[in-house]
Amino acid sequence: MHNEALTQAVLGDNIRFNLKGVSVKDIKRGFVCGDSKQDSPQEAVSFQAQVIVMQHPGQIQNGYTKVMASIFIILKIYDFFKKKFCSKR
Repeated sequence: MHNEALTQAVLGDNIRFNLKGVSVKDIKRGFVCGDSKQDSPQEAVSFQAQVIVMQHPGQIQNGYTKVMASIFIILKIYDFFKKKFCSKR
């Protein structure tokens, strides 16, 4: 997909585009863009996610807070809907 025109991008795609009047130096990896006139991106107050923990030295319970360095967010677990324990050791 390098230097190829696309009609759409989906989750997981890495794309590049130019904005008139905006310097490349003003844009950083991870910035979000959208149409401010219709359905603009909004901050999420909360969300549900499936989290798979591969290794952890202790217990994870409600209230556990972890900085996810790979995606630069702070994650706090408020409630478990379902726990599934798997061990491949």
